[in-house]
Amino acid sequence: MKQYTQNNFLSYLLILASFFVLLFFTKNIYSDMQVQLDTREQNTLEVKQKQDTLARLNELKNSLNKEGSELTDDIAGFTGVFSDADIIEYIYSYARDVNLGDDRIIIRDISLTSDSISDLGFKKALINVSAVVSWEKVLFSFIDKLTGKWSTYRFYITDFNYPMNESSGNIQANIPLTLYYK
Repeated sequence: MKQYTQNNFLSYLLILASFFVLLFFTKNIYSDMQVQLDTREQNTLEVKQKQDTLARLNELKNSLNKEGSELTDDIAGFTGVFSDADIIEYIYSYARDVNLGDDRIIIRDISLTSDSISDLGFKKALINVSAVVSWEKVLFSFIDKLTGKWSTYRFYITDFNYPMNESSGNIQANIPLTLYYK
């Protein structure tokens, strides 16, 4: 019986040693497998998000390529190539048209700076218009012409002030305009 217990003890010892050796060599397999599964799941989610974004961009591209699309009209002011002479002529031509009637706009100075690029990748021109207008209504009409949705150029006014006590008579105004273009 002693032989049998001794063999039994050696068998248990051999099984236990094998178990520890197996555990020693495979201890990182389960954690590595979990990391790989998590990474795969994260990559799958990223691919799904990118496919959704691509689908939306393709839909936008298709709607922009349609003739007469509202989106095309909305970005028309950003897709043209503009020159300084065209912008100056645009502003002066409006002043000439107004001066044909009883109202007056006198453009005293126009300065253009177009060296920067916006966050969205469009070129950014800063135009400072110094004008004298005959009364407040003419000033607001001039601003509407410059910033209107259907204007030839889509100017944006970042900061504007003028002497508000003068609703009639000569009003001196400096209008800082921003123009984004391709």
